[in-house]
Amino acid sequence: MSLGFNKFYKFWPYITILIGFSISIFVGLFVHHYYEEKENLRLELASNEIVLLVKDRMTAYEQVLRSGVGFFNASEVVSRNEWAIFVKEHKLNQNFKEFRDLVILK
Repeated sequence: MSLGFNKFYKFWPYITILIGFSISIFVGLFVHHYYEEKENLRLELASNEIVLLVKDRMTAYEQVLRSGVGFFNASEVVSRNEWAIFVKEHKLNQNFKEFRDLVILK
């Protein structure tokens, strides 16, 4: 019996190292895959949030433009003073600073 054990005795350290290395690789790949999926999910959520913010902002711009079109369609002639009142009432200066150069008469 002891002859069989002595025969493989030289290989036990190599087998132990091989098993430990295999377990380390498996655990490393598992952890890498886990964090990669977690990061992909975080990026997807962040990009979805950005898309929603852009859509909301574009909807607000669209609403302002539609109200301006309605204002022009409701009046036969829109005076400079009427347009200034329209802009003032919509508070375009505060809410839509990007529109400032486009719609506000200087």
